[in-house]
Amino acid sequence: MPRNNKDEEQGENFSNHTEIDENQTVGLLGNDHEEAKKSSKETTKTLPFLIIAWYASSIICTNTSKSLKLPGSRLTLYQMIISTICAYIGISIFELDGVGRPKVWPSKNALTGTIVLSWIFCIGFVTLNASLRLMHVNSVMTVRAAEPVSTWLLGLVLLPNEKTSMKALICLIPIVFGAGLTAVAPDSNMNTAGFSVVVLCNMCFSLRTILTKHLQSWSKDIDHYNLFLQLCLLGSIWQGIVVLIASKPATHNHIPSIPSLLFNGFTFYLYLQLSWVVMGKVGAVTHSVCNSLRFSVICAGSWFVFGGITLVGVAGTMTATIGTILYAKEKRKGKESHS
Repeated sequence: MPRNNKDEEQGENFSNHTEIDENQTVGLLGNDHEEAKKSSKETTKTLPFLIIAWYASSIICTNTSKSLKLPGSRLTLYQMIISTICAYIGISIFELDGVGRPKVWPSKNALTGTIVLSWIFCIGFVTLNASLRLMHVNSVMTVRAAEPVSTWLLGLVLLPNEKTSMKALICLIPIVFGAGLTAVAPDSNMNTAGFSVVVLCNMCFSLRTILTKHLQSWSKDIDHYNLFLQLCLLGSIWQGIVVLIASKPATHNHIPSIPSLLFNGFTFYLYLQLSWVVMGKVGAVTHSVCNSLRFSVICAGSWFVFGGITLVGVAGTMTATIGTILYAKEKRKGKESHS
């Protein structure tokens, strides 16, 4: 009998502990659920402001880049240097990466890939800045909206396992049509040199996207904040070498004000950094759609600053933008069906 009483007491104690553990577990799950809901609400509240800030800084950067009237190589050098400083402050002081300490990739392949990516990153912005001197902002941005075409073409060679559906390919038609419509618009100053430079720019940014995918597959330690810091730092070195070798004394006649350069460089950093922040809060398709709409918003900002855009130009830009949005959605559907 005593043994039975002891067994009963132990059973009651075990039952009590079990009830406590279950209550604690339910409480923890409830807290996690509440925290998730709270985080989702905060994201919903802050996301519109982040997108507005992203668009606004992009408009300002693009239009001030054109207004500075600097050669593409020199302007890119200034932007890279200022962005390197801003990115370092963002990581070291504001701990944007969650650690608060800049890091170097542990893998030799990742480091080599980052060096190659920095060359592509640099050439992409040199050609973008050069194209803004050759054509109107709306002409440049409409051709920039055709980036999915170059991504698809390069993907055929570099990403043979990534298939593109027929619906997605059909979505490329309005992109090309919109770019052509903008080219024949009365307000357009699109020319062969400018168009060729933007096409090269699109190829560089498409290569950047593809190579970034490879980098992230090589190392899980790669985050966008540190990657952006390293790209800007290495880009500053490459551009510094190019400017020192290629520049002539005559090219230094036009020297913009220091505040203008600093402001342009800061908005350059801000719109790229905000793009990655938004990317971390939304899905890939939503980010692609937001980025596509950004081109139309930049064109609207350019019209407000410089004027001169016509309805044909607007129609061309909007057509290319809609095609880009549809293409992004079809690509996403294709990936979901394969997975």
